[in-house]
Amino acid sequence: MRGDPVVPSRPTRIAATSHSIKEFHLDELHIRHRSRRHQRQSGRLMNGLGLDLGFWNGSVLQGASVPALLIRRPLSFVKAIPNEYNGGAGLGAGNTAVGGTCHYPIYDDVTDGSFEVRFWHGAATAAQGEWNTGGTMTVACSLIWVDNSGALQITVLNGAGSVPSCDPFQETVHRHPGVRGKVGSHAWLNYSASFTNSGYYSHGRADYAQGEALQYGASVPNLVGSATFYGNTWNGGGDFWGPSFFGWSGGTLTRPTFGISGDSNHSDLLTTSSVQADIPDTLQGAPGAVNRLFVPNMAGIDVSIPGAYSSEAADPSKYVYRDRMLKGRCDVFVPALGTNGIIFQGRTEAQEEADIAAYIARLGFSQVFVPTIPPVVTSAASNTILNSGNGRDVIRRARNTTLRGRSNTIDIAMGTESGVAPGTLQFLADTIEGTHFNATGNKRAAAGTGFDVPTKIAGASAVDVGYRYPSGALYQSLGLSGWSTQQSVLTANQAYSPEHKITASIIKEDATAAAQHNAYVQQTIALASTTKKITAFVKRQVGSRNAQIQAQQNGGSYLSSRVWVNLGTGVVTLVEQSAGTVSGMTSTLTADGFWKVEFNVAFSAGHPASSLLYVKLADATGSDTFNGDNTSSIAVWGFDIR
Repeated sequence: MRGDPVVPSRPTRIAATSHSIKEFHLDELHIRHRSRRHQRQSGRLMNGLGLDLGFWNGSVLQGASVPALLIRRPLSFVKAIPNEYNGGAGLGAGNTAVGGTCHYPIYDDVTDGSFEVRFWHGAATAAQGEWNTGGTMTVACSLIWVDNSGALQITVLNGAGSVPSCDPFQETVHRHPGVRGKVGSHAWLNYSASFTNSGYYSHGRADYAQGEALQYGASVPNLVGSATFYGNTWNGGGDFWGPSFFGWSGGTLTRPTFGISGDSNHSDLLTTSSVQADIPDTLQGAPGAVNRLFVPNMAGIDVSIPGAYSSEAADPSKYVYRDRMLKGRCDVFVPALGTNGIIFQGRTEAQEEADIAAYIARLGFSQVFVPTIPPVVTSAASNTILNSGNGRDVIRRARNTTLRGRSNTIDIAMGTESGVAPGTLQFLADTIEGTHFNATGNKRAAAGTGFDVPTKIAGASAVDVGYRYPSGALYQSLGLSGWSTQQSVLTANQAYSPEHKITASIIKEDATAAAQHNAYVQQTIALASTTKKITAFVKRQVGSRNAQIQAQQNGGSYLSSRVWVNLGTGVVTLVEQSAGTVSGMTSTLTADGFWKVEFNVAFSAGHPASSLLYVKLADATGSDTFNGDNTSSIAVWGFDIR
């Protein structure tokens, strides 16, 4: 795709030494029996690995069956394919050691001890097909995760059935029967990998905000088994490499999963100006319109790569291992292709239809959804159809008209394309450089589809992966990092928080009598003559204390505005409003037992630049002065002013 750039230079590259095609591990092909009733759900009875493919009629795949059996199922959104080619050398000579941290929210309950992670010794690049760097790949990894009690665990994945080394085009396997993550919680995978020649990577794929990182060189630290995340060798534009599979291989299959194969608008990329196109801004960590649409309800595997096009996807020899990463692992398939073929390669609508049909038939999914093709304009500064004289956009629009007449279409173009001047954008700010959409554009595209995932896909339902504040805070401290205490002890990152991580802090009172027991911070914030909303999440940890939340002038008469919340009932009561009038006091109980306490303060004109912010323990009457018992504590997360 135009805009899939030559990436910033790496160390000297070496050519790949092996391009042989080998099978995955044999356990990938193990068959588990299902009842005849379950086998008939797709309309046909399957035998072993035989696929009844039916035919593609442009609307649904008639008579098709889910490929083989769902042998293993992803537990999260998996970015499965590294793509940066560099002459087949990946990271290049000298970069034989790779370490990284990858982030995964947990979508399902692994009840049978079959959790596993896989790494693929291979990569894929548009026009190059699948390739590898040769030699042997060896991987060790560990999982930082939250169990069902809300406690943090660190588990090295070296249980029975693990296969730490593999040849090109195979996968390493990493298992542990003790891993059973709390549904909706977040996990991080630390891995250390060594290669005979060089490792792999992609640009534009990492979710740095959630701790993802890629470190490489002749050696890297071994952080397997550690709670410490890896750092980045290069901090620009989302360097990423991670597992080809993160999930489980048995048990009751409770939730449907999706597989997507698309281009750079779905896989993300680093533009020629070294800008990450779509920076993930949700706790699910997925870029692209279709991924953003699906991940609130489903885990999935993304085998998209920048520059992908339908005629290559129609060639089974170019997609051998990507096919295997989807078949037997996902229920629903989304071939999100068409931009490169029609706009940049001159393919006709009939050719695009035939290519997509061949791709769908080969995979054999019974439920397939095909996205429309979004418009491409000349640049982020000019809302003009790219190469309008060559008729490519006319074909794109005709293709979209055809797709809109079918029941299995995801109309991602509807939310971004101008209805007044078709082929242009509703909002030019949705694009990075005319071809690729940013996070705002992809969110608008997803919202504009009118596609309700739980309605369209049986068994799909929202997974609560935690609360994330929108951007725009004047001041924010999620875990009270750097806060001081009075007659109390603050322990950071100690409890399960509303963002479903172990990031809530505990404030425990000491035994001082007739004293305040609190945590506080001094901050320079422009509050004078403004009205701000103060929010904090608070709950009882040990004992039956309540809480006060306070903003105070740091100087002068030390005037303050504060409320107290009964952590048993959620009732919020005004205590004082000398620093500014308090209004809008509310509390909302979260599923995790925290009260989300909010109130507004209209700060006075004389409020100094320096403020003191407090979270205090309070007694049964709401008073912040009482005899400490050296036991009672509260959990706090997400102090926010905006």
